[in-house]
Amino acid sequence: MNRTSLSTLMNFLDKGMAAYDAGHEDEAVRMAGVIDRFLAKEPDDTLLFLSTAGRYLPNKTLPYLGLVSVEQEEDQVRFLAVSQSGQESMAKWITMTDYLGEIVFDDNNLLVSRHDVLVNLSGTCENQSFDRELDALYAACLDLLPDNPEPVKKNQYTGGIPYALMRQMAYEFHASLESYLETSSETRKKLDREVELAKIGDRHYFYEKKDDFAYNRLIRKDKRVTGTETRILYLDTCKANDRVIERSVMLPQ
Repeated sequence: MNRTSLSTLMNFLDKGMAAYDAGHEDEAVRMAGVIDRFLAKEPDDTLLFLSTAGRYLPNKTLPYLGLVSVEQEEDQVRFLAVSQSGQESMAKWITMTDYLGEIVFDDNNLLVSRHDVLVNLSGTCENQSFDRELDALYAACLDLLPDNPEPVKKNQYTGGIPYALMRQMAYEFHASLESYLETSSETRKKLDREVELAKIGDRHYFYEKKDDFAYNRLIRKDKRVTGTETRILYLDTCKANDRVIERSVMLPQ
């Protein structure tokens, strides 16, 4: 996809996030559809994606909200994308396959990956309250992307955690495309660190082997793991709009 087309997608995501934050939370559905169809069109593990998911701890009693923060407002609880709340998040750059399969939610072994979020939200455009000012831009995005062969589905969600997850994924995806378009003169240095990818079916989480006995014990006790793969850590140094930036990159061995 050329620069102009990618810029159109980024523009829609940028405006979609703003509309979401202004109260049009159903825009999560249209952002999911655009991202899902883009990934179907451009399956490419050379494009790196920003992951802001927090560290996953198996066997934890509390729910894992990898991309979401919780705010208490008087008598109600709000779920916000971490980029909405201003909360600091981890940042790692990973392949598309690793990005989609990473676990971003876990509640009593109800595991949800980014792929699950996209599958459940994309194509659910019936009876939604969208920002009508974005209709033309949304249509322009669809013209650039392959048709969705699936019939329109009924949305099973009315906001909450799934929408907040999607809002943060839109932030990650926008940042990933922006990096792809704007960074140059990249140098890559291999670090003396390895990360393990722990598979649970077609989903996974990452962990770094440490001297922390309690942490490693949690990993070893996770009986759900069906296999592991090694990821190598690199430090990328690149230029983005005359700024020199460094980022942590995690690639298959």
